[in-house]
Amino acid sequence: MNSQRLLSILFASVLLSACAPLNSYRTAIPQMTSARSEPGSNSTYFECAVDNGTVSATRARCEDEKTATAAPDPQSAGSQAIQHRFYQTQDGVKGDYYLSFIEFDDQGWFANRRQMEALFALLKKLEKEDEATNGHTLIQVYAHGWKHNASACDNNVVCFSRLLERTDLGEKANEVFRVAKSKDAKVRKVVGVYVGWRGLPFDTDLNNISFWTRKDTAARVGRGGVFELLTRLKDYRDIRQRGVAAVTAPEKTDINKTQLVITGHSFGGLVIYSALSHALMERATKTSRADKSECDPDPAAQYDTAKSFGDFVLLVNPAFEGSLYEPLFNIATNRCYKETQRPVMMIVTSRADSDTGALFPIGRALSTLFQHAKSTAQGDSIRKAIGHDERYRTHNLSSCSLDKKNTVQLVGATNAAQPATALTYNVCLSEPNKTGSAITVTYAYNKDGQDTAIPGVDYVAATTTVDILDGNNSAVIKVPVLYDPPAVGTKTVKKLSVTLTGATHAFKVDPAVSTATIRKGKPEPCPCPYLTATADLDLDALIGKSMDVVVDNALEKKDSYGKGISLTSVASPKYASNYPYLVVNTDAGMMADHNAIYNDRFVLFAQRFFLEHIRLKKPMALPGESGNCTPIPNCIEGGLVPCQQSCQLANGDSCSVPPQPESK
Repeated sequence: MNSQRLLSILFASVLLSACAPLNSYRTAIPQMTSARSEPGSNSTYFECAVDNGTVSATRARCEDEKTATAAPDPQSAGSQAIQHRFYQTQDGVKGDYYLSFIEFDDQGWFANRRQMEALFALLKKLEKEDEATNGHTLIQVYAHGWKHNASACDNNVVCFSRLLERTDLGEKANEVFRVAKSKDAKVRKVVGVYVGWRGLPFDTDLNNISFWTRKDTAARVGRGGVFELLTRLKDYRDIRQRGVAAVTAPEKTDINKTQLVITGHSFGGLVIYSALSHALMERATKTSRADKSECDPDPAAQYDTAKSFGDFVLLVNPAFEGSLYEPLFNIATNRCYKETQRPVMMIVTSRADSDTGALFPIGRALSTLFQHAKSTAQGDSIRKAIGHDERYRTHNLSSCSLDKKNTVQLVGATNAAQPATALTYNVCLSEPNKTGSAITVTYAYNKDGQDTAIPGVDYVAATTTVDILDGNNSAVIKVPVLYDPPAVGTKTVKKLSVTLTGATHAFKVDPAVSTATIRKGKPEPCPCPYLTATADLDLDALIGKSMDVVVDNALEKKDSYGKGISLTSVASPKYASNYPYLVVNTDAGMMADHNAIYNDRFVLFAQRFFLEHIRLKKPMALPGESGNCTPIPNCIEGGLVPCQQSCQLANGDSCSVPPQPESK
């Protein structure tokens, strides 16, 4: 009976998903009066304000619940495909950026191809403005995941906008690039590209059973128009980097000019990987041979530098199985890299992500019920999401880096604004929990009696314990925030401190207190539950101090991504230290759940990583550390395939050889 019910649910979800209509939200597109006119010269790019930006008769609010409908008013911000957005920080720093929406239907077709044409008209317009100052552009592409779309109040739209604001602030703090002796320290214009698709098929709980249809749709979308969009953006970036003079002088190319960063989350990670996997494999496979000479009439083949698609690809909590990554994994591990090799792609998955860690394997097990795996390793790669399969893991990212042994400590807290989801406090263990069971940590609110936040009014004080699970080195205390309507027009700040009081398994507790703030005032019309509003931040605190640390370390050839944050390679298998395809596992302190990708701690890490390794071109390896490539067993020496590998198992085999025993 249970089997029949399951089949009925699956059948109903397929039918309902097929019948659900596709809504194109961004229907207002700039008009061109003449095909021969200068791109952008006769176009109107919708101006709007966000995060304390000035709202006026000609500048609307960028997000508003009133426009978050299936068919927004053509004059509203929620319908605009191209937006020029303005914001202002707490200390009065004003900034702006551009946001483009490009949507796709379930077959991977453009919902309206003119959305892409409008984006390139905008880029051409900005390029013309930059000619006098030799200015450039930073393009950030984002593909959303399951249960999201391009509507005005979708929290991915709001959170991506916040990320663009922080990126623009980073450009304003560009003196760090001058310190690092960069040739081009100019502030670049920031252009965000939001890739929208039908990740949210219904407005009901039926979305929870749309896993299979949305996964297949995400793969189709990636193989469809998204590939064209990303390829055209890459070509535009290449042309801008070279410039007119560098066409005949490639050495004049400067990657600090126009750059392209591509990001995908959840099924959006599948969208991006489906679009780029073959291009990435082609770049990883490329070999060359030196010219023949009297000394070497038959030169051996050698691998070229592995190049990213654009400047960097970042996939966060991606919802696709390891078997899709296996071909690139085989190529990437069975080759060697130059000392100057920088990171190409990073896949980051949180151990606290139950969606890809627990639910995804269940969904895959049902859809691969009749597929045979020839080994345990192959079976895992078919069923597990890539970030939860140890076969592909290269690094661990930790929000905890404590010097004291056997110690539990609070490291970092995140602020909140009404009515945010929760305040969070990061609980760190000095080393991973190896007790075989959970370590329970107890804590108290307002232990010193100095807080202004009131329990039951400002926050919910329902829990006083948190568990650090076996194998983990961190946990997150979540404190829900309550909405307490303030007096009209008033804004206040309420402080709340948390203190650890004890821990099981004989672990010591550091007595340090961690304090967060709740900003109380009129709630945002469309909130981002993970990133504090830029209007509540100041430039120095957010960007200046953090970037100084990065530049100092870049000049000293050291890696540092902030207080308590460490990125370390796995002990086994052993990867070359400059291996460019990073598959990173992180803890709850960096990312509390599947959707918490837009949190200040992870965003800060990502910005620092990009600055060090992409903008400043610093390899992951320190000088002299990258030469740990080893011979490939049974490889034919002297052939056209170089016999070196960058990942070696303990028995000397390449990492591409499945280490698990054959399944029966």
